Amino acid sequence: MLKVENLRAGYGKVSVLHGLSFEVNRGECVALIGANGSGKTTTLKCICGLLPVEGGTITFHGKPIQNLKGHDIARMGITMCPEGRQVFPEMSVLENLKMGAYARSDAEQNSDFLEMLNMFPILRERSDQQAGRMSGGEQEMPIARIKAKGMTILLVEQNSAMALRLADRAYLYETGEIVLQGTGAELEKNPAIAKAYLGQ
Repeated sequence: MLKVENLRAGYGKVSVLHGLSFEVNRGECVALIGANGSGKTTTLKCICGLLPVEGGTITFHGKPIQNLKGHDIARMGITMCPEGRQVFPEMSVLENLKMGAYARSDAEQNSDFLEMLNMFPILRERSDQQAGRMSGGEQEMPIARIKAKGMTILLVEQNSAMALRLADRAYLYETGEIVLQGTGAELEKNPAIAKAYLGQ
């Protein structure tokens, strides 16, 4: 579904990504793990059209998307959910949910909206409440439920142990390069990763 090949990018004269390659197949949860500053967020920004790609390709369903505008990429179905509880606090929970589908005009929009309310009943109960008044746990619904629905996920998570438990496959970043890859279970059992990232 998503394929990144020889990706190079950075900020001004500072090179961050040095020709990395990976892919995400339909229905997979693929985790990117690594230390802060290793290039994970830069990769996401390139995929979502928020940072220019200096070299390499990013293809989505076989079509190149590198350097397309962010709103065009979002309309294709690629979205990024940044960490933290970044809701529109003065708007209601219902209005926040509708904002998530702002760029959509397909016929499945209403059925998907109802499915989200059924998947997370607390959202239906709090639909008229200001989103900023929800607790932290209510604002950060668990990724595992979304994965169980078969959604394709590229996961960048500071909690490497959780990411590897959820991931079908994972890639380890070090200074803008992928240095190790495998299934989530394989990387979770790797002694070097366990020591450096899992606190074991």
